Amino acid sequence: MPLHFAALVPSASSIASFLAKQLKAPLAKGLGLDALSKALRKAIECFLLAMQREYERVEPLHTLLHESVEDSVSSFINSEGVQEILARPFKDASSFDVSGLASLWREIPRANGEGKLVDLPLGFDWDSVGASYLSSVRAIVEETPELREIWLSHSVEEIRRSVEAIQGVPPRFSLEVYRRSVIEDFGTLKLSAIRVDCEPNCWDQGVFLQNVYVPQKVKEAFPPRDVSRDYRRRTHADTYPSDFSDQSVPYSLVDMYRRAPVRRIQEVLRDPSCNRIVVLGDPGLGKSTLLEHLAMDWAQGVSTTIPFLIELRKYSRDHARPKSFLEYLEIGTWSSCRLPQREVDRILREWETVMLFDGLDEIFVEDLRANVVAEIVRFSRDYPRAKVIVTTRAMGYVIGSANPDHFRASGFRHFTLQDFDDTEIAEFVRKWYLTTISSNPEREVVTGRLLNAIAESRAIRELAGNPLLLTMMVLLNRRKHLPSERLKLYDSCAELLVEGWDAARHLDRSEHLTHDDKIEILQQIAFEMQQERGGLAGNAISENKLKRVLVSALQDRGVGTPKIVAEKIVEALAERDFMLCSIGDVQFAFVHRTFLEYFCAREFTQHLANAGGKDELLDVFRTRWRDDAWHEVLRLVCAMVPEGQYREQTENGAQQDMPPSSVCRGPCFHAQQLTLEFATLPESTTVNRR
Repeated sequence: MPLHFAALVPSASSIASFLAKQLKAPLAKGLGLDALSKALRKAIECFLLAMQREYERVEPLHTLLHESVEDSVSSFINSEGVQEILARPFKDASSFDVSGLASLWREIPRANGEGKLVDLPLGFDWDSVGASYLSSVRAIVEETPELREIWLSHSVEEIRRSVEAIQGVPPRFSLEVYRRSVIEDFGTLKLSAIRVDCEPNCWDQGVFLQNVYVPQKVKEAFPPRDVSRDYRRRTHADTYPSDFSDQSVPYSLVDMYRRAPVRRIQEVLRDPSCNRIVVLGDPGLGKSTLLEHLAMDWAQGVSTTIPFLIELRKYSRDHARPKSFLEYLEIGTWSSCRLPQREVDRILREWETVMLFDGLDEIFVEDLRANVVAEIVRFSRDYPRAKVIVTTRAMGYVIGSANPDHFRASGFRHFTLQDFDDTEIAEFVRKWYLTTISSNPEREVVTGRLLNAIAESRAIRELAGNPLLLTMMVLLNRRKHLPSERLKLYDSCAELLVEGWDAARHLDRSEHLTHDDKIEILQQIAFEMQQERGGLAGNAISENKLKRVLVSALQDRGVGTPKIVAEKIVEALAERDFMLCSIGDVQFAFVHRTFLEYFCAREFTQHLANAGGKDELLDVFRTRWRDDAWHEVLRLVCAMVPEGQYREQTENGAQQDMPPSSVCRGPCFHAQQLTLEFATLPESTTVNRR
C-alpha cells in the first residue's frame, strides 16, 4: 500500500485555531484569518509531500512500515511546536529552523502514548525537505493576492503588534527576552559552510562562541593599498623592507603602518577616546565574530553595555524598507527580535550602549554605501552616549575615497585587525579541543599534532594566522594529519567545504554530480568571477552570470533540466552558505577569497595543460604580476604546473619585465616568492586534467 502523507494535513479548523492563538484571538478579527489558514494549510500539505518523497527515496521497503510511519507523521504534524516552525517562513525565510524539526521528531511522543515516533531511515535528509518547503512557501505567497495584502507587516507577530498599537496598547520591551535572542542569534559559531561530521559535537550541539573566542590585536593605521599581505605580515618581525619604494604606494602610509604600535582590541574598546571606530580586516580575519563576541559579553553578564547589532548587507536590502536603523530593529524583515523604536531611543540616550554595524563592504552599490555611511555618522551625532563600531574589509577602503574621509572627518578612528600570532593560534587550538573533545588523552594528542604541524610548516603557519582557515584546520586535524605542503593544505580545506555542498540533491535520481564535477564547476565559476568588474579583489559574481555558468556546466554533464536545477542550486546558496554564499544585491561570492584564488589557479593551470599553451601561461605572468590581487594566484599556478613541463619558462617569465629594484622592491620580492614555490614543490605535484 503506498504512503499518503498529504492525507494527514491538519484540518482547516485546527489550523485556524492554531493561528488564532498566535494572533491572540480577540485582536484577530478583520485580519483575514481565513486566507492565512488556507495558505498555511496548503504549505503544510507541500511539506508532507516533501517528507514523503524523501522517505521513499531512502526507504524502499516503506510499505512494510506503512501504519506506524503514518501514525508518527500524524502526531508530528499536529504538534503546535512543528506548526510554529512551519509558520515562520511566512515572516522571514532566514528564521526557518529545519534542525528544530529534526529535534522535535526525536522528542514528540505518539498520539496514542505508545512511546516516541518511529526512527527515520538512515540518510533521511531534513535539509532537502526544508529547501523544498521554503520554495513552496515562496510560491504560495507570490500567487495569493490576499496573502500579500495581509502580509504587508511581514508576520503574524507584526500584525498583532500593529493592532495593539492602534488600540493604544504600549509596546513591550523585555531585556531578558532580548538577552535570550542575542544568545540564540550569536551564541554558536556559524559553521554551515563546513562539513563537520569529523567533529561530532559541532553538529549535535554547535560550538559556543565564547568558549573558543580569542581576542586579537589591532594597529591604528590603514593597511597600505597595493601592498601584499606578505609585506604586512612581516611587520610583526619588524623586517619591513626599509628601502621599499613602490611608486604606487605613498611611502608615508607604508611607514605609518610599519611604525604603528600593536594594541589589544580589548584595550581599544575600553579607551574612552575610542568611542567611534572602524575596524578593518581581510576576509576571514574575525570582524563579524568580534561584534558577535561583544554582544555575547552583554548577554552573559560579562559587560553592562547593551549591544544592538545590524548587518548592513541585510539592512540595505530589507524588504520592509526601514527609514532608519531604529525602524529596522523594530520592523525589519531580518530583525530577529522586534525592538520598539521609542524604547530603543530611550535606552540609547540614557544607558551605556554600543551600536555594532557589520560589513560596510558588503554594500556593493557605491551611492548606497555612501548613504549608509552618512546614516551612521548622523546616528553617532544623534546618540553621542552610544559607542559606535563599524566593520569593513580592507580591500578597496582607502584614504582619499569618500567613505573613510567622511568617517575621519566625523571623529572615527581606524584600526586594522592583525593575523593571529603564535600565542593566539595556540590558545585557539587548545580552547577548541577543550570544548569539543571530552577525552583528555585524545585531546592532548590532537592538540599536540596540530601545533607541531603549524610550527614545522611555513605554509601551514602562514594560513593558520587567519581565524577562518585555522577553524578549518582544527576540523581537518581531528580526522587526519594536515599536509605540510601549502597546495595540499589548500586541497584539504577545499575538500572540506566541497563535501558540504550538496549540489546534486536537486537532480533527478538517474543523474548525479561527482566530487570532481563540483570541483570543476567551482573552477569555472572562479574563472568567470575574475573577469567581473571587481576581479579577484572583488570576489563577487552576479546571480545571472552564476546561473549561466551552472547551466552550461550541468548541460555538459548531461543533466536533463539544467535551468531548473541551476535555479534550485542558487536558491539553496541564498538560504545557506556552502563553498559559495550570497552576499546580497543579487551577488554571490566564495566564503573566503583564498578559495577564489585557489580555484582560479586550478582552472588556469588545467586550461593551459589542455591547450599546451606555453605562451599563454607566460602572458598571464607578464600581464598580472603588477596586480596585488593576483599574487597568490600566480604563486599557486607555480605550484600546480605539471612536472618538467613549463617550470623553467614560468620561472623565467615571473622575473621578466620587472622594473629595477630601485624603482619597485615589491614585484622583485614577488618574483622571488614564485621561484621559491618551485624550489619547495614536491616533484609529483600536478593538477588533475579533465
